Amino acid sequence: MKILKKVVLIPLFAIFTVTTQAQNSKDLNGKWEAYYEQDNEKGYVTYEFKTEDKKLKAYSTLLKDVNGYKVKDNTLTLNEIKFSKGKGKCKYLIKYKEKVYNVPAKLILIDENTLEVSYSYYGYSDTETWKREY
Repeated sequence: MKILKKVVLIPLFAIFTVTTQAQNSKDLNGKWEAYYEQDNEKGYVTYEFKTEDKKLKAYSTLLKDVNGYKVKDNTLTLNEIKFSKGKGKCKYLIKYKEKVYNVPAKLILIDENTLEVSYSYYGYSDTETWKREY
């Protein structure tokens, strides 16, 4: 009887877990924009969260400077996203000197329109504020 209970409960738990993750990830779906200022350059990056193969991912889709010059993009930025109840973890893919690094990052949904993405890697840390686009 114990084996039967385990066989029944495990699939039910798995279904519940997948449903919960899908509902919580809906909080992130869509486009977000972040403002950056680095090395005397200012600009915006538009990100888009997408579900691919039942996994949530974020891509940078547009790069724009303060003068309005735009370049389309399609670079995977956040991967391995685990998000629940407004908080989560992921891998932030950062390219530096032609090498891509998988940096552990934290996600905090401040409100329905504000997401904080924070990371720390080899002494460099940052918290980015992403704003939802409509």
